[in-house]
Amino acid sequence: MITIKDAIDIAYKVSDKTDKYWNFLVTVHFVIIGWLITSKVDLLLYHKIVLTLVYFNSILINYFALTKQYKMFYSIMTEVREQAKSDYFMTSEMNDLAKNLYFTKRMHIVNIIYIILILVVIYMVWR
Repeated sequence: MITIKDAIDIAYKVSDKTDKYWNFLVTVHFVIIGWLITSKVDLLLYHKIVLTLVYFNSILINYFALTKQYKMFYSIMTEVREQAKSDYFMTSEMNDLAKNLYFTKRMHIVNIIYIILILVVIYMVWR
């Protein structure tokens, strides 16, 4: 059986990996959007198609990896919440924090951010 300390340690590791996926996403979008804004070259139809396909491929890989990390984090936090029911934590604040971590709110935010970024990049490529 996993202890609550082990679950929290795993959650921190998963959280670090999730941060790396977010950092990659933000960096790639700054580079792409910056390049599209400052580029003096008009993209030909062929370039637009290739850029769109490469972009969608990379964004889908990143999205599925990030979703997997959030699902893993949710599973670990579910375990923490279950163990917190036994009042393992000394303070009521920690018990409340452990019991109020929810997966669906985070995934809604992730989906909204991805949709906005995709729309911005596709608009800038095809304008």
